[in-house]
Amino acid sequence: NFNFTAAGSYSVHFRKSMEASGSNAPFGVYMEYSTDNGATWSRLGTDNDPNGTNWYDRGPSSAVSHSVTPGGYAWSGNYDNEATSYDCSFLAGNSSVAFRFVFMMARGYTDGYNQDGFMVEDFEIQGQTNDVSLPVELSAFKAEPAAGGKGIQLKWRTESELENALWKIERSVDDGDFELIETIRGQGTVNSGTDYSYLDQNVSYGHRYSYRLSDVAYNGAVNLSSVISVDFLAPAEFRLAQNYPNPFNPSTKIEYDLPENSSVRLDIYDASGRHVRQLVKGEQAAGTYTVSWDGRNALGQTVASGMYIYRLTAGKYNSIKKMILMR
Repeated sequence: NFNFTAAGSYSVHFRKSMEASGSNAPFGVYMEYSTDNGATWSRLGTDNDPNGTNWYDRGPSSAVSHSVTPGGYAWSGNYDNEATSYDCSFLAGNSSVAFRFVFMMARGYTDGYNQDGFMVEDFEIQGQTNDVSLPVELSAFKAEPAAGGKGIQLKWRTESELENALWKIERSVDDGDFELIETIRGQGTVNSGTDYSYLDQNVSYGHRYSYRLSDVAYNGAVNLSSVISVDFLAPAEFRLAQNYPNPFNPSTKIEYDLPENSSVRLDIYDASGRHVRQLVKGEQAAGTYTVSWDGRNALGQTVASGMYIYRLTAGKYNSIKKMILMR
């Protein structure tokens, strides 16, 4: 695709070679353009077109119209590396212009194909610009620890994009080499804002993570963003959070923080202090954890509505909170 956004003159140039034997299947070639990424196509030019040089030699304005192509417009002769061009200035203002050649042959012919053919060389666009590199306007790019210690959340925003095929997310650990960790589809060409996000869950506490973005154009051109860094640290202290939702039905979540490796127990009790269920028991590394309770006891039976108590024990740390089950 070509960028004709800037006002000015544009023209398509190429050299064509063709052999069309009258004794073989009648075939013709014509050219089309699209300004909507190939959703729709229109024929480029007519026969005897003043905007073209060596343009179609078949059509309503010529001695002969082609018998196969739409409207009868076509190249259907013998050419040897013939210089051909067309003024496409009427397409100025379009950010994505595509061209294609259409080859059509009459049905019912089985012989002579080895003599007929069409070839194009040295195809180029001349004009204000044919650069489809990415003028992506990146207005924000940040990284921060995700809620609950679930990883590092990346967020970025563009105010506009032109021919943006995809994003590459690259990461460096503790100032090492950058490595690709993910690709995300771009928006192509848009004149409005777009918000992106990515959660990097393959992280460990106690390391410094640096990130950069590469926006890649349809033609392969690459632009690199600036680098942003974040230190991913373990929780600073023990913490038992209030369950959510609360009140709840039928289930709720309990979150807690461990600043160091600990022997952990998380237990549920009813309002009278009777043990209902143990949710966690064992050694856990430093970090943030989330545990669900489905309102069932140790036997898998649903418990009645009412107030319940949950207790976290981690090493010498103990904390108790209340929650309400409403069925």
